[in-house]
This record gives sequence, C-alpha cells and structure tokens, in this order.
Amino acid sequence: MSQGYTWKKDAPWFIDSGTFLINKDNLATVEKDMAKLTSDMVKTWKDKYFDPPAGAAPAPTTAAAAPMKGPFKYAFVGAMVHPYYNPIPGALKDAERDFNTGPIEWQMPQKFDQNVQNVMIDGLVAKGYNLIGFQVADPVAGNVEMKKVVDQAFPS
Repeated sequence: MSQGYTWKKDAPWFIDSGTFLINKDNLATVEKDMAKLTSDMVKTWKDKYFDPPAGAAPAPTTAAAAPMKGPFKYAFVGAMVHPYYNPIPGALKDAERDFNTGPIEWQMPQKFDQNVQNVMIDGLVAKGYNLIGFQVADPVAGNVEMKKVVDQAFPS
C-alpha cells in the first residue's frame, strides 16, 4: 500500500491463506506442497485484492520460493492462556513422535497481547528456532512481526 496500491472495492476482507495439514501421507512432499500453495496465492494476490496506482506498470511475475533447508527447530506460540489451547501440547507430542521432529517448543503469553507474543517469537528466533507457528493476537501487528522475521531470511 506504501507504493500507491489501494484495496479493491469488491475485495474480500477475509484473506484465505489456505489450510495445510501435515500427516504421514504427505510428509515426503510437504515442502513442495507448501511452496505450490504459496505460489498459487501469490500469483493472484494483487489482482484479487488490490488496484494498482494510476500509471503503474504491470507487476512482474513472482519466482517460486526456494525449498527450505534443515535441520529445523520447531516452536509454536499460541495467542493466550485459555482452555481452547489445552489439546495443543498433546498434539505437539504426537507430532514429535509421528514425524520425528525432535522437541517442539510450546509457549503461551499470559494475556492476549501482540507485543508480549512478539517478545516470545523474537526470543525463539534468537535461540535458533527456524520453524515457528503462531496465532497472532492482532492481525496488523502480527503481520508486522511475521514480515520482520521473514525479512531476516527466516523461512516462513
């Protein structure tokens, strides 16, 4: 938007970034499948959601993302302490066992606050975690944190 793009008047406000379930059946192809999902979304992003600034040249096509390289350190950060998240520690233990991931770090902020969550995420990055899932407490501030992490050449 800083380059003069504006939201299309008929653009949906809910941006569906896709759902991706990793299981034993697709474990061998997960990197390729995730890259395709991302590539398909990026191809239509500007046309579906934004109007270009007046006189703008057509957007260049985006190259496919390079596959991520391991080894990986996994972590997940929830949005806040709440009974909704009670099943997650058990599910992460199941993932450790079923997918041989090694330990998956699980962290929860005490309150629904993106700044607190950002401190946790920054700490995980500093400790070398390179695959982090998190549910943002605030979609705008959460996207800022995600962009910062990605801009640090961190695989998203």
